[in-house]
Amino acid sequence: MWTNQTTINKQNFLFLNKKTLNYVYLTIAIGLIGVVCGIFLTILKTTFWFTIVGFSALILGGLYGLIVVFKSQKKVIGSTLLYTFNETDFTVKTEQGESVISYISLTKILQDDKTLLLFISKNQAYIVDKTNLDSACIEHITLSNLQKDYADIIQE
Repeated sequence: MWTNQTTINKQNFLFLNKKTLNYVYLTIAIGLIGVVCGIFLTILKTTFWFTIVGFSALILGGLYGLIVVFKSQKKVIGSTLLYTFNETDFTVKTEQGESVISYISLTKILQDDKTLLLFISKNQAYIVDKTNLDSACIEHITLSNLQKDYADIIQE
């Protein structure tokens, strides 16, 4: 049994949301390119204003995505998670309560030098600070998950 205390910080929050932010930035970039092209083509009288409006909607959608991500960041940064890692599962204690998650129920594991992300669904993961976690524990978690054929364990 291993224990870990993780305080969510900006770095590990952004690691969790990196893929979402990349999609948001791409959406905004496509929208900006579309608006610029639409304005240019409108000047040449070869397109309609609704093209510009359509690409503007992409920009607004991307900006809304940024707002959602950064509002959720304000809610979770600074919160503390207490983990207890056992043979077949782990327990997470937060201010809201306690959850027990089986390793076999994890859908994906991502890790970098300092952070371990334990995904319980496509878009939800527990953030674990690896700097104060025993390497034997990390190995146990990943090996427990390798028993599944569809396990997705990625080192970034």
